[in-house]
Amino acid sequence: MITIDTEGQGEHQQGMLQIVCHRGSTFQHGWNCEIQDSLFHLIAYYEDGLPNDGSVRTDVNTLSGGNATSNATGKIVSEWFNRGYTNVPVADRYHPDMPYLTSSAGQALCGSSGYNHGSISISTDAEY
Repeated sequence: MITIDTEGQGEHQQGMLQIVCHRGSTFQHGWNCEIQDSLFHLIAYYEDGLPNDGSVRTDVNTLSGGNATSNATGKIVSEWFNRGYTNVPVADRYHPDMPYLTSSAGQALCGSSGYNHGSISISTDAEY
C-alpha cells in the first residue's frame, strides 16, 4: 500500500510506503517548491510504525536516505530514500547529514503562500 499523507511514522503499518514532498524540517514549511527544488522523502515500513522516542529505535540519516533499527531486536524496521534536490548548502540544512532545510531557508527557497495547510480527508474505504 502506498500512502501520501501527513501521519507520523508511528501511525503506519508493515508493508506501507509513504511518500512526502517537503523542503523544511517540519511539514509546515517549504511546500511551494518548483519540482527541481523539491525533496521527495519515501519511507518503506517493514514493521508497524515505531515511535521515535530514542529508547525504541535508532535512526541513521544521510543526504540520500537512512533507516530505523529496533533497539530491542536489532532489525531494520523502516528505510527511507531522499530524491530530488538533496545537495543543499550546509548552512541551510536543519541537520548536517540530512537534506531538510531550516524553516527560514525553506521559506526563502519555496515560499509559503498559495496553498492550504490543514487536515486531509481520506475516504473511509481507504482507511487502515
